[in-house]
Amino acid sequence: MREAVTLAATRMDAVLLLGDNTNNSHAQEHDLVLRWAREIRQRTGAEVFILPGNHDYGARMGRDEFLSLYGVCGWEQAFARDTATASCAVMSEGGTCLLLLDTNRFGTSRTSLPDGGITGGTLQWLREVLEQLPEGTPVLACGHHPILPAGRDERTPGAAALGSLLRSFGIGLYLCGHDHGFATLQQGGLRQITVGQPQAYPGWAGVIECDSSGFHWHTKPIYDHQSPGYAALRQGAADLARSMASGSLKPTPYAEDEATVEWFVTAFMALTEGELTPEKCAALLADENCLKWRRAQTKTVVKDWIPGSAGELPGRCTSA
Repeated sequence: MREAVTLAATRMDAVLLLGDNTNNSHAQEHDLVLRWAREIRQRTGAEVFILPGNHDYGARMGRDEFLSLYGVCGWEQAFARDTATASCAVMSEGGTCLLLLDTNRFGTSRTSLPDGGITGGTLQWLREVLEQLPEGTPVLACGHHPILPAGRDERTPGAAALGSLLRSFGIGLYLCGHDHGFATLQQGGLRQITVGQPQAYPGWAGVIECDSSGFHWHTKPIYDHQSPGYAALRQGAADLARSMASGSLKPTPYAEDEATVEWFVTAFMALTEGELTPEKCAALLADENCLKWRRAQTKTVVKDWIPGSAGELPGRCTSA
């Protein structure tokens, strides 16, 4: 996977790693990530910017430790830094302002809470940064945690406020990770792209191009789709979806309902493959099994993206 992503970075100006770059925040994991970042820079010439995800913080890895390790991947190049988080703003060589936002939230220990959050202090810092930018500066916002759909604020405090702030400054694109699968969603003029995991099916790197007309997004396959291993990768994704559905339904009246499980698998694979077209979403919403998922009151990625989308349907990720 590392080699495939490094090759995909060829002729790119910058590579963004949007968090959960480690699994358990062990020192050996962080060392591998940093060595890989150096390798990308040496082989491709691209800058590498790294955001913290909830898995990257831990008992031995607080904010200061993260910045000490990963300062060369954003913080040291920043023209503005948030004093309370690892958020910073960097100007790319091409003149685009990259907002590298630390969206993690912490409990009573140093361990970050899974769904994150954005504090009022960070929002005020961000407002001041945006007010000082020269008019017409292209701005790309990035964070680990999704901030859409609207109901996300219940899980990620401050998500709605961040979305409103970005819209008020005409920022129309937010990149994030956390939810594992590729997906896009647009609400109120703000488009969110969840970039997924390169090591998992379908094995895409997301590519952003910027020109005078704005930002343009497409996906770049990083694996050979004809190889036997790729079919196994797809089957693994479907098996994972089936396991997730069964686990989510276990405490509900639909625990043994295979049709409800398969609805989830269909929706999950469409989400993962970037096929949530308006037609596909309409069909999923009209299916009687969608109503069962609503009644089950489970928190799943698909429930957020399809029934919880308040009528604004995700767009399609286009393949390069």
